[in-house]
Amino acid sequence: DKLFGKWGATAEEREANYKTYSFFKEDLNNKNYASATEQFQFLLANCPTADVNIYKYGSTLYKNRINRAKSVAEKRGMLDSLMIIYDLRIEHFGDQEDLSAVYDVKARDVLKYGQSNRTLLRSSLKDAVDYAVKANNVKIDIAAMYYKTLCEDYISDDNLTPDMILDEYERLAPYFEGVEDEKGLANKKMFEDSFANSGAANCDNLEELFKEKIAANPNDAELVKKAVSLMSRQGCTSDFYFEITEKHY
Repeated sequence: DKLFGKWGATAEEREANYKTYSFFKEDLNNKNYASATEQFQFLLANCPTADVNIYKYGSTLYKNRINRAKSVAEKRGMLDSLMIIYDLRIEHFGDQEDLSAVYDVKARDVLKYGQSNRTLLRSSLKDAVDYAVKANNVKIDIAAMYYKTLCEDYISDDNLTPDMILDEYERLAPYFEGVEDEKGLANKKMFEDSFANSGAANCDNLEELFKEKIAANPNDAELVKKAVSLMSRQGCTSDFYFEITEKHY
């Protein structure tokens, strides 16, 4: 009973719920998705806190259903269900799991299945980055994609301000330092290009961003190089720009 107590309040409930869980896994393995969906809904209704694997298998089920969707509307509905599965998993098992890993997988699923939903895309990528920063486990491909999405939306979203773009640039830039592998450098380029092309990276903002940093670390060659590169791309001509250009060369 100690082992199976989480499956129900009575012996009968425990037996019925655990049997359903076994059938659910079997149906999923056999690609009987209609039957597996019924079993999954039963488990959510009757023993939602029994086992985190209910939600892991549930995610697999709905990703397969997205792949088999016959219309955009059906696909959208399946994606909504997939997001609810992640939310329930976090609600019931968030205190037992590495949340940075859960939010990372969720963001990657949105990238794969829901890029057209900009609000969902940006919020899921931001959650993934925020929890990764807390866990000191930042994946730079997700950080670069989040920042790219943010900068793209800045052009059309009046709720986004230049300060937000600059603040996120400052927050995430350190994670791209020292990157040398090909994929890492591609992500670093995406991150830097997103900032440079955002419209928030005008000369005044760039000067404000780098003036204090360079004063604090005047011999940081990489920092000076980055400032010169970004300001030259914007065609800056201030005294500060010429000063750091001379310093760089």
